[in-house]
Amino acid sequence: MRTDAVSQTSDQLLRAAIYTKGLDWKLILVGIVLIAWGQIQLIQDDSQEDDGFFGSGRLFLILGFAVVALATNYFRARLRTESWSITPPRTLRFDLSRLRKLSFGVGVAALAFLVLRLLSGSTSGNDISIWLVALLGFCIPFAPSFKRMLVGIRKARRSVRSVDVVVVSLFATIFMIYASYDLTDSYYSAIGDEFAFYDLANDFIENGISAPFSQNGVYDFHPRLGLLMKSLVMDVVGSDNFGWKFSSVLMFALAIPAVYLTGTLMGGRIAGTVAAATLAFSHYLIEFTHVGYDHIDSLLPVAWAFALFFLAMRTKSPFLFFVAGVATGLCMYTNVAARIVFPVIVVFT
Repeated sequence: MRTDAVSQTSDQLLRAAIYTKGLDWKLILVGIVLIAWGQIQLIQDDSQEDDGFFGSGRLFLILGFAVVALATNYFRARLRTESWSITPPRTLRFDLSRLRKLSFGVGVAALAFLVLRLLSGSTSGNDISIWLVALLGFCIPFAPSFKRMLVGIRKARRSVRSVDVVVVSLFATIFMIYASYDLTDSYYSAIGDEFAFYDLANDFIENGISAPFSQNGVYDFHPRLGLLMKSLVMDVVGSDNFGWKFSSVLMFALAIPAVYLTGTLMGGRIAGTVAAATLAFSHYLIEFTHVGYDHIDSLLPVAWAFALFFLAMRTKSPFLFFVAGVATGLCMYTNVAARIVFPVIVVFT
């Protein structure tokens, strides 16, 4: 008993020291510096020779990620003592008044109609309209009243500070400028298999989307609906090489606010800033936006699925839970890597 008491006291003293001295943030900053230096070394290394596993900045990357991982152990101690740690709601209710019952019935009918069409082999692009009607029907029972919605908007406006807008806007702007200036360089077209993504997105512009819910898109592997965003951006910016690749840049930039929101909800504004900066200035991801694949596009639904989920956990809002579920479901219709969001959310809850 005495040994347990001493051990518990030691743990409490360690957590107090970590909290007061900010050891977790110091370690995180050290890790970020090591990671940034390792990335700079990788960018500047133009040699074609294999210099080993620890060469070309890889050692700094490994050390940096190891230090950040160590810092997260200390950070968990802060999570257990701070009031902003996230706990799931005990109950989840939604209103079923007469109008909302009617809306819910419309959603069920629209979804059933859509399922029957898909089972019968429908490939019409109008299936998206039926899907949107079903979503709207299911959404209304979860939506707050007009008065509560206004109260929620006021609270959200008070929670958002000017520093949040500045950080997100600055990171997104710098990223878009840096990623766009050499977007059409032939250096990024060395493989050649990426043009199938352009052909399908351009076909959506010329002939409209078909079989939107099919998983057999490009190379019978990439979901077709995931390229709809590309085609919408290309339709505005231009259906050329720049417009095609700029769609990936834009979707990446739209994911930065979600990452900042997630980091801020979990660990405060410093954590949100670090998370957003790590994403916005990742040279690997910046270069990947130049290729034209749909892999990088999966960041947008994944980032917002997590952000909305954590925001719903904080506010315990049924409507936000519904919207987070929609964002999570959209991860099924982009690159398959996005489906990691499902087990992560389940494990977290």
